[in-house]
Amino acid sequence: MYHKYFGLKDAPFSIAPNPRYLFMSKRHREALAHLIYGINHGGGFVLLTGEVGTGKTTISRCLLKQLPKNTDIAYILNPSLSAIELLASLCDELGVTQVEDKNSLKALSDALHKFLLQNHAKGRNTVLIIDEAQHLEIKVMEQVRLLTNLETDEKKLLQIIFIGQPELNDVLAKKELRQLAQRVTARFHINPLTLQETDAYIRHRLMVSGMSANQTLFTPAAVREVFRATGGIPRLINVTCDRALLGAYTNNLEKVDLDLAQDATSEIAGAVAARQLPPNLPYYLAGGLSVFIVIAVLLILFDRNPEPPSNTAANTVIAVETKPQPIERERAPLISSADETTSHAINNFTFNSDQDAVNELQVALSIYDKPLTPACEKLTNFGVHCEIKSSRSWQELQEYNRPAILELDVNGERTFVAMRFLNDNEATLIAGQQTGSWSLFELGRFWTGNFTILWQPPMHYREMTQVGDTSPFVTWVANSFAMIDGQQDALTHNRFNDALAQRVAMFQEENGLDADGIVGIKTVLRLNDYLDKDFSLQPNRKAN
Repeated sequence: MYHKYFGLKDAPFSIAPNPRYLFMSKRHREALAHLIYGINHGGGFVLLTGEVGTGKTTISRCLLKQLPKNTDIAYILNPSLSAIELLASLCDELGVTQVEDKNSLKALSDALHKFLLQNHAKGRNTVLIIDEAQHLEIKVMEQVRLLTNLETDEKKLLQIIFIGQPELNDVLAKKELRQLAQRVTARFHINPLTLQETDAYIRHRLMVSGMSANQTLFTPAAVREVFRATGGIPRLINVTCDRALLGAYTNNLEKVDLDLAQDATSEIAGAVAARQLPPNLPYYLAGGLSVFIVIAVLLILFDRNPEPPSNTAANTVIAVETKPQPIERERAPLISSADETTSHAINNFTFNSDQDAVNELQVALSIYDKPLTPACEKLTNFGVHCEIKSSRSWQELQEYNRPAILELDVNGERTFVAMRFLNDNEATLIAGQQTGSWSLFELGRFWTGNFTILWQPPMHYREMTQVGDTSPFVTWVANSFAMIDGQQDALTHNRFNDALAQRVAMFQEENGLDADGIVGIKTVLRLNDYLDKDFSLQPNRKAN
């Protein structure tokens, strides 16, 4: 309802697990890395815990996308089952149909063991994920443990991931489950977001929903209030921010300030408290109100010194019911008076087509002397690629750290500029012999969010390379890490193995990327930065 008012494409704080709004904090990336590590090393059990609403399901969904294609997955969402029901559900999830008696624990176990052996012979992995695992009965957990007894000399044939709330650790600490607890090879607990992460989380969801790079919908004070009230729990942040934006919409305001944030947190806290009221409380309140009315009547009847009523018109007071007026808050202007001047100045750096802007960067980067069109097609002959991206965040553009073509909307016209340098405050544009620096706030008023970066991929580059892939590009990745680490021997030759995946994940973690162990464009860009093999947004660096 309110998202169109703020210029957003949809409601940014829905509690539905939309993958478009995936936000991976440092702790979430670490949790994902632990899960991937546990699975890739053939362990029996991997444990992920966290409070309600901290993003456990989000991580599990992300994990499903990162698993190799030769993986069969069984996902149990409702663990409140008996041992027979759980094994039957596992058979259904894995497509095991040849079961002599589905009401027999032995028949189900035998069928699963046969399936696991056949899967292993085919070179396939089998993973069981149980969500809300704290609800599993001890007997059922023990039955699940028995499934991991089938193993080779190198690995378990069934790898199991338990996802649950913190009390899952208490369950596994029980004496009767000590054999299972000893088989847990990787554990991770997700903590709530910090204040800084809460701020980044709120802005991330707004940007995905279409908020412009220079727009602010939550003041710093409002963000602090949201963090204080929610404790950094993502689900509670969603509910609170959704209510706060609705309040801004109904009050015809352009952003959520501290007052609106406090109103939202109070309403949500009140709703939670109301749900927690004792069932007999209404009767207690009614009884108390009755006693109060009786006392009030008695006081009136026994008041022996009432004041005489006044008949004078001057003393007559007429009560008029008035509605409280909303507090008038100052509204920030949507468009600055300086925009018109800025648009005239920026026109000196705009091009009518993106190809013309690319040609401008080609000359500036000394890729070749004479520009050619169509630019991006000809660039591949010189070992340079164009990557077309879309974002509403300057931060993401900085993460690519490459010269770029920005798409602008100046007075309703679609134009392009060539950006050579970018820092936290301003961007440097080029056009012919002239250069100009623009604050990101000014430029953000015209930027549509679309951009094209220019970069130099290595030979045999392949996007999204992961464990099991074989190519000369894998050799380049392994040799690059050997060079960075000062090692004489690379971790592998041309086959992407587990050791290389671990090194990639560690490198990604160090550079603020998703630590999934998969080599994509951002990982290659970071490697190029370390090896000084590419263009850069840093003015002092030269392209090779």
